[in-house]
Amino acid sequence: MTRRILHLLAVAVLSAPCTVSMVAQHATIEELRARAKEGDAGAQNELGSLYYAGKVVPHDNTAAARWIKRTADQGYAPAQGGLGYMLAYGAGVDENHVQAYMWLELAWNGAANDFTRHLYTQQRDELAQRMTVEQITDAKRLAGEWDEAHPR
Repeated sequence: MTRRILHLLAVAVLSAPCTVSMVAQHATIEELRARAKEGDAGAQNELGSLYYAGKVVPHDNTAAARWIKRTADQGYAPAQGGLGYMLAYGAGVDENHVQAYMWLELAWNGAANDFTRHLYTQQRDELAQRMTVEQITDAKRLAGEWDEAHPR
């Protein structure tokens, strides 16, 4: 699968939870930010997705990465997959293949359905082609350590 297609799929996954009308119906952007700052994983992911897609707020990959990382740290698989993609291609963060693989592995482990599990598998397998065996081993070890420290 080409990088462009994976990018489009990642944008779709990252932006799927949010729409302009949903933000207008459920909360103003200020209320969303307040909930995100209080640690609400859903609000953090939605805010990160909005920044990534440039909906309601300006497109800002650094802000997107910050909010999505907070959500990924809480074990939310779609955010973990999104962060993995961002790290794999340096989208708003420094490119880091080991961390990217780790987050994609965690996202795969927590995927809610076969479609997203398949997406994470494709992203992880494409990334693995650009990595050494040692890097993949290290990434899997980090994912295992993360899972042990954050039981689902």
